[in-house]
Amino acid sequence: MFRAVLAAALLISGAIVGIPSQAQAQGLVPCAREDGFCRVPYPTRVIYGIPGRSVEVFVRDGGIPCSNRVFGDPAPGVAKRCAFIARGSDRGPRRYEERPGRYDDGYRRSFREYDRGPRDYYDDGYDRRYRSYEVY
Repeated sequence: MFRAVLAAALLISGAIVGIPSQAQAQGLVPCAREDGFCRVPYPTRVIYGIPGRSVEVFVRDGGIPCSNRVFGDPAPGVAKRCAFIARGSDRGPRRYEERPGRYDDGYRRSFREYDRGPRDYYDDGYDRRYRSYEVY
């Protein structure tokens, strides 16, 4: 009898403590309360409502008003919130410039380096223009 009670208690406590909430499982980031404005750093889904009663909309850039006018009213008479779904690797810096090793990917370069020809550092005094944009 004691073993059955102990096993049941462990099972119930494991279910309560061990299972993460739905918000933690999805990686939700709270962004606004009702009638506020939810700003998103990248295209993602924004969820509006309360746990168990919510509506989601895909937002491409910028953000979205967190209101019944935009989402409808998933839970009448209850204060609602907005949250967006974080990317899997979005627990660190959000902008490209904040990443360590800024130009290591070989894709982005410093300002206007894309239209320059190869540089010869041994010709320091030679000031030849790399390209001419004269029309006539």
